[in-house]
Amino acid sequence: MDVISLRLGKKLDSVVEKDLKEFNYSTKTEYIRQAIRELHDKLSTEKAIMTLARNKSFAKRAGIKEPTEEGYKRIRKEVGQKILNRFKSLPAEKS
Repeated sequence: MDVISLRLGKKLDSVVEKDLKEFNYSTKTEYIRQAIRELHDKLSTEKAIMTLARNKSFAKRAGIKEPTEEGYKRIRKEVGQKILNRFKSLPAEKS
C-alpha cells in the first residue's frame, strides 16, 4: 500500500476534525478513505449514466427515443444494479 502525504490547510482540517467527532470516525485516514471511496463511486456512476445515455442502442432497447427524466431514471436504476452486482463480486476489503 502506498503512503500519501497531503496538506489540508486550516479550514479543511477543521472540517475534518469536526466530522471526526460528529460522525464517529476514529482516524483522519479512515475519514479520507471513505471520502475517496464515495467520490469514486459517484464519479463512476455519473460516467456510466452518461455513457449509457449516449448509447443509442441501449436507449432503443430501454424504449427511450428522446431521453426524458423518466428515461434517465430507468438508466440510473439499471446502472445502479450493474454497479451493485460488481461490488458484490469483489473480495472483502482488508483493514
